[in-house]
Amino acid sequence: MDSTFISACEGTGLALGAGLVVGAVAGAQKSQPRAVAVLAAAIGAAVFASALNSSDHPIWPGLLLGPVCAILAFALAASLVAGAARRRGAAAGALAVYVILAGLIVAGLALVVAPVSLVVLVAVIALVLARRGREGRKYEGLRVLR
Repeated sequence: MDSTFISACEGTGLALGAGLVVGAVAGAQKSQPRAVAVLAAAIGAAVFASALNSSDHPIWPGLLLGPVCAILAFALAASLVAGAARRRGAAAGALAVYVILAGLIVAGLALVVAPVSLVVLVAVIALVLARRGREGRKYEGLRVLR
């Protein structure tokens, strides 16, 4: 029987990986991000809960934390790929493939070295916050001209 910490780390990594994969596909397809985000949240909840359930732990934390992890990763991946699609067009497909591979690697590493998912979680949070901060400053010079 695994510890709860290891199972939670596995679930975190699987939810992050699912969010990255779904977000990359959504960003490349230019689909409705909110509708697809619900799918990412559902997958995140399912994989996190199943990681806990596989070690005979209660699944309710996975149903709460899985969607949060998946939505964070989804937001980052969809933003990166959609931004690349706006700027470079065809290069967005290559970036989407790289983000999907990163998601699969994160999920695989979470199953082998579970605590690495906490590092990935911190990195995803930092990148999401950095991108949000940069969006606010993007047109700052143009506001001065008004």
